[in-house]
Amino acid sequence: MDFIEKLGFPPDALKKVRDALRLAEKAHRGQVRDQGTPYIEHPVEMARILAEDLKVSDPDLLIAALLHDVLEQSEVPPQEVRQRFGDRVGLLVEVLTRHRQGEPGPKMSFKDYLLRVSRSGPEAVLLKLVDRWSNLKELGSCPDAGKRRKYLVETEELILPILKDAAHPAAGKALRGIEALLDP
Repeated sequence: MDFIEKLGFPPDALKKVRDALRLAEKAHRGQVRDQGTPYIEHPVEMARILAEDLKVSDPDLLIAALLHDVLEQSEVPPQEVRQRFGDRVGLLVEVLTRHRQGEPGPKMSFKDYLLRVSRSGPEAVLLKLVDRWSNLKELGSCPDAGKRRKYLVETEELILPILKDAAHPAAGKALRGIEALLDP
């Protein structure tokens, strides 16, 4: 994660980002995405997009990007995220979690999830847009054509209409990045 070093964070912030990376690596150890790549590459790519493509230099947003799937994909409890990284990061990670690992009951609908994200503030919306942007970049290597199509339809029919009015300064560029991948 050389891009993190280039941001010039104070030592304490840099330590927290590195700690978040270690937690994400541990949480996603052995997990593989549909494309056959190690799962950890996705949250690292999200942090890279924030830092390099969108010029976001807020360490909490980079940490939330690195941890955005740990509650859903592992046994890491939300309290651990809040305790180690603070309430702001904990809240963002919880908002971006559709269904926690081991949580009883069905997942909320994707539309309800997006509406919750949209009501949670511009930072949560930005992170969800970057999540989708990162996933779309890798979509071509997903072997399941039906899943690829479903993902594109979700993006066009749900994500863009619900999240398009994000107020975060970097959201416009993230939206343009998504739209470019949808209409090459």
